[in-house]
Amino acid sequence: MLLVSLCLLATQAHAQDYWGHRLAVDIDAQYGEDPAQTADLYTQAQRPAPGSGLEPLDEPRPTLIWFHGGGWVAGDKASNLNRTVQYLERGWHVANVNYRVGTGTAPDAVDDAMCAYKWVVEEAQRTGRSERFVVSGGSAGGHLALVVGLLNAAGDHPCRADV
Repeated sequence: MLLVSLCLLATQAHAQDYWGHRLAVDIDAQYGEDPAQTADLYTQAQRPAPGSGLEPLDEPRPTLIWFHGGGWVAGDKASNLNRTVQYLERGWHVANVNYRVGTGTAPDAVDDAMCAYKWVVEEAQRTGRSERFVVSGGSAGGHLALVVGLLNAAGDHPCRADV
């Protein structure tokens, strides 16, 4: 019985060190008016004392903004969480973004990607959570990431961010 109790204590002590126990999660946060304009936000946090709630970190961390693939006609952020875990493990914040797909994808998906980027950047700056941003994605999401980089650097899109 004593051995079992010691093992449980050791497991509980190390549970606080597991990266996944230090994530604040906001699922399906709306960044626009269309129901497809949602993002899952995973932000690094800390527990000041065992059993206490999560609090924001004292120092900013980089943020990954991830767009799922799907050939412009399908796909969902939920199926791409596995691609962002390596960033979460390393202490990054992650925004896993949905955008409009299917009929009318162009230019809607580009508008969604630009507005999601601006929304994530402004929220991170407002909270002091992040100063550096990386935009990436798989397949069609990779195209959107490229377009966000190009339009935000030199374009005049209404959702252009100041970063």
